[in-house]
Order: sequence, then structure tokens, then C-alpha cells
Amino acid sequence: MNNMIELSTVTRSYHRGCERIRAVNEVTFSVAPGEFVAIVGPSGSGKTTLLNLIGCVDKPDSGIVKIEGEATNDLDEAGLTRIRARKIGFVFQQFFLLPTLTALENVQLPAVFLRNGDRSARATELLDRVGLSSRGYHLPSQLSGGEMQRVSIARALINEPKLLLADEPTGSLDSANADIILATLRHLNAAGLTILMVTHNAELAAKAGRIIALKDGQIIASA
Repeated sequence: MNNMIELSTVTRSYHRGCERIRAVNEVTFSVAPGEFVAIVGPSGSGKTTLLNLIGCVDKPDSGIVKIEGEATNDLDEAGLTRIRARKIGFVFQQFFLLPTLTALENVQLPAVFLRNGDRSARATELLDRVGLSSRGYHLPSQLSGGEMQRVSIARALINEPKLLLADEPTGSLDSANADIILATLRHLNAAGLTILMVTHNAELAAKAGRIIALKDGQIIASA
């Protein structure tokens, strides 16, 4: 069985003025199907760059990134879009819900873009899975921050991805709502979803199955 994620000596650099910054520096690790892995490290350690490489939003300067055994380095934009749309769900610190659409309509939105037909039944099921079955017809302005983040998690799952990438999913929430989001993620992971989560929250990271610590673009610990 292929690893869900596999990185081999991956490097990604940026130029800032005349300075060359190695945001990710020869990183190698893998994530098996069904794992829940937290990526931690100080600001500027390369966490978000790493997530962008795995999410096929960016390409490495060198090294190999594989998703379910498929190398993404040489794929064109259409190939990268296919992987993002079919295999990966994204959750961010900001919810990015459209204010004029209901929770149910927001969840369906990625399927509409992919012309996946009527996904209202799937969206209703997902809202139920994240504990929002009674909030489907509410606008974002009528939801709490924790509820909006749960809508964004449901939206990330509409196309049935095998991998969820979460970038600071509790960063804009209070501790009570953060606990609800963590419980939601752990429930989804228990059902078989692979999760890679970037977080500054040490307590949150400790509840993942494995922690990878970054500093200056390199892995300094993995446990």
C-alpha cells in the first residue's frame, strides 16, 4: 500500500530582496493512510510552505512529493488541479464562507465548480457528521466561529478526499470552540480520513497521533 504522503529531500526556496530563503530544506518524511499528524514550529519555520507543497499549490525546487504514490513534481496545472480536487480537502484558519450562501450551499460549492451534479444529499450528510444538521439553512452571519469552521470542514469533504490538510484550523477560535473542532477532526480521522494539521497550539498538537517539529525549514523532531 502506498503512503498517503511521501516527501524525499524536498527543498523550496524564495528570494527576499537579494537574500535567498530556504523555507523548506531537504525535508523527508511520510504519512501512512489513516494517520493524524501535526506539524509544529515557530513562525517562519516552513510549516505553511510545506503544506502548500503537499497540497499541490506549490512545487519544490528539488526533491520528490508524492500523493498516494503519484509524484506531483512534473504534473502540469491540470494534473495538479485534478489531485487537489479529487484527493485533498483544505481547511484554513479563516473560514472563507460566502456570506450570501447558506451553510448547505457553502458545503456544496466545490462540487458545483467541478460539475459533480446535485450534491445536496451529500452536503446534508456532512453537516450532520460535523454536528450541524439543524443549521443547514443558516447564513454564515447567523453562525458562531466554531460553527463556521465546522461548515468549512464539511465543505472540504464534499468531493470525498482521502487527505485533509488543515492550516491552523483553530487559530481564530476560543478554547471551547477549538476543542469542538479537534473532536470533529479526531472523529473524522477515526473513520479513516488522513489528516495533516499545522498548528501553533501545543495542546492541540499533542492530541494528534504524531508530531513533526520544524525549525528553519528542517525537521528537528518527529514522534
